[in-house]
Amino acid sequence: MLRNKKIISICLILFSLFMADTVGAKYIPNNKDTKLPPEKLDPNFIITDTSEYTELFDNENFTFYFREDRDVIAIYDKRNDYLWKTGLDTLSGDVAEEICFDKPRKERQAEGCDPKEDRMNYLFGGIANSLVTIEYYDNTRQVVSISSATYDPNVKNQYIFSNLKKVLGENNHYILEVEATRPLISIKVHIYFTDTGISYEIRDEEITGDDANRLAGILITPFLGASGGRILHYDPEKDNFVIVEDKYRVPGYILVPDGPGALIRFMDYNTNDKKPLTSYRGYVYGRDYSSTDLYHRTEFRYVSLKEPRMPVFGISHGDGSEAAFVAYATSGDQHMEIIATPDEGRNMNYHFAYPRFNFNNIYYQIYNRAGWNFETIHDNRYHYDIKINYDFLAGDGSSDGLPANYIGMAKAYRNYLIKNNLLKEKTFDYRDVPTRIDFIMSDVKKNIVGYENVVVTNINDVNRILTDLKNNGIANINSGLLGYQDGGVTLGKPNKIDYDGSIGSKREFKDTIKELSDLGIDVSLSQNFIRINDKQISLSGNSIKHVSSWYTTYYLFDAEAPVNVFNYARAEKANKWLESHIKALNKISPRSTTIEGITNILLSDFNKDIVSREKTIEIYQKALEKISKDYLINSSNPNLYTWKYVDRYLDAPVFNSQYIIETDTVPFLQLVLNGSMEIYSPYSNFSFYTDSDVLRMIDYNVYPSFVLSHEPAYLLMATNSANYFSTEYAEYKDLIKSIYERVNGALKYTVNSEWINRKVIENGVIVNTYQNGIEILINYKDEPAIYKGREVAPLSYEIFEGE
Repeated sequence: MLRNKKIISICLILFSLFMADTVGAKYIPNNKDTKLPPEKLDPNFIITDTSEYTELFDNENFTFYFREDRDVIAIYDKRNDYLWKTGLDTLSGDVAEEICFDKPRKERQAEGCDPKEDRMNYLFGGIANSLVTIEYYDNTRQVVSISSATYDPNVKNQYIFSNLKKVLGENNHYILEVEATRPLISIKVHIYFTDTGISYEIRDEEITGDDANRLAGILITPFLGASGGRILHYDPEKDNFVIVEDKYRVPGYILVPDGPGALIRFMDYNTNDKKPLTSYRGYVYGRDYSSTDLYHRTEFRYVSLKEPRMPVFGISHGDGSEAAFVAYATSGDQHMEIIATPDEGRNMNYHFAYPRFNFNNIYYQIYNRAGWNFETIHDNRYHYDIKINYDFLAGDGSSDGLPANYIGMAKAYRNYLIKNNLLKEKTFDYRDVPTRIDFIMSDVKKNIVGYENVVVTNINDVNRILTDLKNNGIANINSGLLGYQDGGVTLGKPNKIDYDGSIGSKREFKDTIKELSDLGIDVSLSQNFIRINDKQISLSGNSIKHVSSWYTTYYLFDAEAPVNVFNYARAEKANKWLESHIKALNKISPRSTTIEGITNILLSDFNKDIVSREKTIEIYQKALEKISKDYLINSSNPNLYTWKYVDRYLDAPVFNSQYIIETDTVPFLQLVLNGSMEIYSPYSNFSFYTDSDVLRMIDYNVYPSFVLSHEPAYLLMATNSANYFSTEYAEYKDLIKSIYERVNGALKYTVNSEWINRKVIENGVIVNTYQNGIEILINYKDEPAIYKGREVAPLSYEIFEGE
């Protein structure tokens, strides 16, 4: 008995300690959150000395300088007295070491030597200073890097030279001529000094030389805004560089367009140099699988990395109210990669980020039916112009509305897109926010002979469910129907609508769309025009080809799925199918259409008539321009080049890809798109329905969405739609109402009002500010938050009107 009492006493003590720890615990953010801003810059480490530079150009906001011996441009921002440099402006460690050890031993021990950069050899020293770095394939098809920066006048075997020249009659326009002699590649880089910063242009016809087709990639100012570094001091006693000193790590972060947006803070990741951390590498608009190494790839049943939907990144120095820049490509974005490396990646001691423009790839050329192959590169490099702008931000935004943080970056980029007609501002004609209710109607499973439709929702079910939701207080609804025709999601024809009686006749679809439209509910048909398979349609003449001449293919790693092999439609074919689809839609009169594939998959095509990514975009834009005149366009995760046509952005990302180096998630995408289209969350019935998730919808200004069925989802287990694992309306009716009321209760006050600021006032507490004076506080914490003298309950929000 005594022993049992002791055990009970110990358990009570442990429980009490646990509760004391948890009940009063502070909110501990992770990389799905936005944390408090970094600390302010240390004024003792802000350097504005340009004595080693030559002035090139001056305007109201900036003075631009150049240091010829290191190929570095300095940008002095008059608005905040801050100096940016396109490179580190330092000797490589190898050069500093050579200078030291060229002295007699007694002399260097007596006089000492200048410190050297740690882990900064000739190669990395050149890259760190360079305006431009060229990557090329050598004779063994290994990628070799050479930079425009001059390492040192005395370095032997130097194979690259650069020269900066002013363009006659244009005071703000210079050209950096870069000439490599091994390999033979010449490039001209046009540099424009503007009121917002600096722009670079590399024209396709000015990339010349006998080895131009071996060009692999071009990197532009990879160390602009870099933070960190380590130097080694010379020790006379040991006659070596062994005294370690960490350089001042500038507080701040890198912004990358991963998911909604991710921050990579300038911090120590404490890996103890045991293994370099992986860099973030984002392929703008996704990878071009028609030109990569293999003609095929495998898609697994797990969440894939998110690729950038826009060609933009940025760096902020300080606490978000001091200095920053946002960089965005305006040409060549189809071949752009965004790379961000932490100071423990590549063993270079610096955080840095840069754009890489791809010009060639290694691939495996197949030469017989057995699939035998050999490694090679494309005979001809990709041909396109590069244009990229760097806009510098200064201060807290009080003077121009563009604070030096991710919010200012988003607003600056949005301003550019609107000014150049790549994004359109819209006025919405409703008060209550919309919600998206999609339906999975049917898909196919294998039968003894062929395939059999599995119908889980028919058109009459759609009518009843949407009417019921409307009557249940869901004021503003739009809907998309997936698998609405014979063959369902997987085998439904992209080139025509083949109605099936078990799902609904054309007359039933037309009547339902009309009845629901009279209730203010917009119902559309959802069709993927790019993803195809040979059970659905003939691949000959319809499918794109890989550069190896085989069909570009992906395999679905799912033994239970009836169709495991998929291909991609040619752009012109997809457009023709879309045109036929629209003609069929005209007969049932919906207000909108849901277009998939065309808006978010961008591939080149190596059929007889080669179609580049640039040409593919032109083909798609032509079709979308025509359709947008008569229909609203809904689409999942559309790419930038379609944004001016899209009215509803579906399945918007709300989390990043969770790279170890990513420290925060921010709604950069949502800030860019705010006021230009409706933005919808991932489906809430797929594990996005907790209190925190609902608060994130409000925080990120995205609207709720669900995918439903009338019958239980387990009926789809033997189909390719088995990933729709929980959809039965009866299970979600109450949840839909609950989530909608909470989100609408907040965001209805922000319709047609610009989202102007987002502030973290403490970890787990966000305040969003709108042009109409509304502030919404979002409290993610498990304890109350205090703002302006008011207490906001745990895991809730509060609206502040003009206070």
